[in-house]
Amino acid sequence: EASEIVIADRAGVPLFSAKHLVITYDVHGLFGNGDRAYGIRAIVIGSPVINIVRNADGTYNFSSLLASLHPSIGAAAGKPPYRFTLDVRDGRLLFANPRAYAVPGRSFAVNGVRLVGDVEQEKLTRADLTATFAPRGGEDASGSTPLHASLYENDQLSYALATISFPHVDVAPIVDGLVSTPNFAVEAGTADATLSIFDAGYDRASGPQWHASGNASVNGARVRFLPLAVPLRDLN
Repeated sequence: EASEIVIADRAGVPLFSAKHLVITYDVHGLFGNGDRAYGIRAIVIGSPVINIVRNADGTYNFSSLLASLHPSIGAAAGKPPYRFTLDVRDGRLLFANPRAYAVPGRSFAVNGVRLVGDVEQEKLTRADLTATFAPRGGEDASGSTPLHASLYENDQLSYALATISFPHVDVAPIVDGLVSTPNFAVEAGTADATLSIFDAGYDRASGPQWHASGNASVNGARVRFLPLAVPLRDLN
């Protein structure tokens, strides 16, 4: 058990923090003698916060960390699989792009994250997430809309499906924050959006190779373009 956890980048800016973390484990698993990886049986995380910052060069504050990681989705040969429950309570994701050309894209947040999962590698993994999307970021909850995500991964059938739904979500902060350019900006608009990622027939040893599809109906959109300095001609 640990409290007041903080993981920061090289500049000292927090990437991840949590008020408390509780891991229940089988001590035999620490020495490779258990039926699950590292003996982990349950993970409970209270009030975690993930800070995502988009830098001026288009990279993110966690880019170097991801580059150093080489995750393996499937269970390693001869080693026990992951089998644990996951409980995340009152989580937050804070996004910031201080140099975004359009004001709506400079910050947004996902608040009140509640994630419950049951991970059983090589068998059946399920997870369910609920949260609210706050288009103005920080503590400002005005205009917040619900968010729901779920995961179903059946390794015995080699079938996996994850879905994310954003009803009535304000699209301007997301588009302007992730795709910041002086030539284009979304000034207003809401969308009923659904994203699905899936795989079927995958190799259980390596895990799903995800494919994505989605759809969205946009309402009340207002988009601004910078006029071209030279007109387009003779397009075929």
